[in-house]
Amino acid sequence: MILLNYFKLWGVAMSRVLVLFFILFSSLFSEEVEQFPFIGVTVSTHTIDIQSRDSFSNDEVIAGIRYGQQTLRWRTMFTYEFEQNGYKSFNIEIDRILKDDLFGLTKIRPYAGLSLGFIDYVNDNLAFDTNTTVSEDAQKTDQKDAEDTDDSYDIDTSGYFYGINLGLIVYVADNIDLDVGYHYYDVQDFEGLNNIQGLTFSLHYFY
Repeated sequence: MILLNYFKLWGVAMSRVLVLFFILFSSLFSEEVEQFPFIGVTVSTHTIDIQSRDSFSNDEVIAGIRYGQQTLRWRTMFTYEFEQNGYKSFNIEIDRILKDDLFGLTKIRPYAGLSLGFIDYVNDNLAFDTNTTVSEDAQKTDQKDAEDTDDSYDIDTSGYFYGINLGLIVYVADNIDLDVGYHYYDVQDFEGLNNIQGLTFSLHYFY
């Protein structure tokens, strides 16, 4: 029942965000004549700042799939990232393409943008809250009891994030571009997880 309610709430929140971004997406592209849809694949390196019993960063390499549309000045992308060890996210990104060329090179264009998304992440290091003072023996005892009764810890495994993106678009062919970008996300409503940052390498095919 708890899991069902979680998915219902997640679905409502997701639908509201999608409606908001589709409205923004439409308003941005309504002023442009040419629109270029594309699909793509991504590989991201995420450095995840975890605040549990000890503060440390966990590094993940995540694959993803993407759909987007681009004009001469704007780009909007929807990206789903997934990884077998417990990381999933859905991200909506709106970028402003800053220049028609960089240092006289027409095939390289810089951009800056904003992102909003949802994350689901399961990690053993998120099991304990730093604000709760519990001895290691007590933690081990609680963990054993939970395993014996097939129960699990009541911990956060999901939240949402917003952040910035900076990068370069490199046109390698008439209908293919390579995107190299940096992202920084501030994570909210996810106890024990503070922020995510890293690099994303994407290959887009325009159709």
